[in-house]
Amino acid sequence: MSQHDPNVANGDGLTVRTGIVAALLAILSAHSGTADPTYKVAGMQWYRTDVPGTGIWTKYEWDGASAIVLGTLNTSTHKWTPAAVPSVTADVFLGTGANGVNDQTGTSYTLVAADNGKLVTMSNAAANTVTVPTGLGAGFACAIAQIGAGQTTIVQGASATLNARNGLKLTGQYAEAGLLWRAANTYLVAGDTTT
Repeated sequence: MSQHDPNVANGDGLTVRTGIVAALLAILSAHSGTADPTYKVAGMQWYRTDVPGTGIWTKYEWDGASAIVLGTLNTSTHKWTPAAVPSVTADVFLGTGANGVNDQTGTSYTLVAADNGKLVTMSNAAANTVTVPTGLGAGFACAIAQIGAGQTTIVQGASATLNARNGLKLTGQYAEAGLLWRAANTYLVAGDTTT
């Protein structure tokens, strides 16, 4: 484990060689050490071998202003544990979370705070909508799936903002999209959607 500024000072051959070897060792050891590197640049990653304690290393990435925790590595069990991602869990997108599934059969449904962590399904032969209201709360996340033949459209309620790359309509039967809280009354829609 090693840390060394990648800028190697001019000097005699041995001094320069020693500096290059130290910089390469730092790169090869992922800039690991018992302190944060003093030479951070945006996008750089490193391990702190003393946080949280013996045998557990914490991996960080510098975003240009602060260190972001990426996860931990248990050096005894060789297990990587990613840092918790706010508002998003695999259970939400798989519909297997403790909160379960909210099956809807009508042509319209407005999300409620209790839908956080749930898979909301829309099963109707006619076109249908899921409205995203304001006030769902920080960290809200759910999955929305079109189970019926009628196309499901995700609609923003008054004063809510939805951001989506591909549109707010699910692409067809069994399509699914995730709804993720980004900021107060602002959500990201990502998944099998179209315009």
